Amino acid sequence: VIERVLAMQVFADYEFKILIDNLDIGFDLFCHNHCIALLALIRAARDFNNRPAIRNHAQVILFIRDDVRRHLLGIESDSSKIFGSYELPLDWYEGRTIPSRNLRLRRFVNKRIAENFLRNGLDYYREDPWYSYVDEYDNPNNSKSIFRSILDYTFFRPRDIINLFRPLDADDYELPLSKASIKKLLKIYSQRVFEELRDELKIKYPGDEYTRIFNIISKIAELDLKNNDNGMAREEVKALLPEDKADDILRDFYEYDIIGYIDNIGDRHYHCRNSLPTISVEKCRLVMPRILKLYFDRSLKIRL
Repeated sequence: VIERVLAMQVFADYEFKILIDNLDIGFDLFCHNHCIALLALIRAARDFNNRPAIRNHAQVILFIRDDVRRHLLGIESDSSKIFGSYELPLDWYEGRTIPSRNLRLRRFVNKRIAENFLRNGLDYYREDPWYSYVDEYDNPNNSKSIFRSILDYTFFRPRDIINLFRPLDADDYELPLSKASIKKLLKIYSQRVFEELRDELKIKYPGDEYTRIFNIISKIAELDLKNNDNGMAREEVKALLPEDKADDILRDFYEYDIIGYIDNIGDRHYHCRNSLPTISVEKCRLVMPRILKLYFDRSLKIRL
């Protein structure tokens, strides 16, 4: 129906983006019918976007979680080909060498900040609105910008930044934000991160296994916190896991950014950074992201 309507001449001079999100709600990763239905939707979107009559002015975009995508690969004979040919990964991590103000995440944030200042009739630094929002000068002894330090507590996604500053809508904070205010916001944000993790893992670990997995995550956090940010030996962590599933769970935990790897030169590798060590992961130490450790220990020192 959408295709027939948009093919009408009256719409020829307009462009449309049809965005379909929240496909994971009610989705059962282990229900074959759910997987087949989602693959059918993906094919329908592909076919719609390839229609000559409308492809120049209309497009359907589906947002699919990484874990759902990984599970769909190989479900049917063409599923890997579909993703390989038509997917566009959303990767916001750009490495450590690009200046903070040139990062795509910084530009995204600056647009939202500028819009908020304009909407409220407030003056701001137009060259880089971030400086009107956060007091980067409250950082005299650190060569790393506060923006970069904040990113170390996120998974490099726009919604992380949005969720971090969401309490500003309800509470009275003075702008530009001080380091003390940001530390307070990070502690609040850690709660939201953990809640989102609980939601995401519901489709991966059903029933009693879900409860057991979160007990394991708590034990890993306790172990990592004892090691003062030096990471954990792989065998230490495996000892907390069911022996017959240990390697699979560790792989899942990396893909969900519950753990990362510390290589032989001390570099840290996380899935959200699309980063893997050059040495075997079996030779790496394991580490939990800072924001998750902060959830389990609110007294943890926050590095800004």
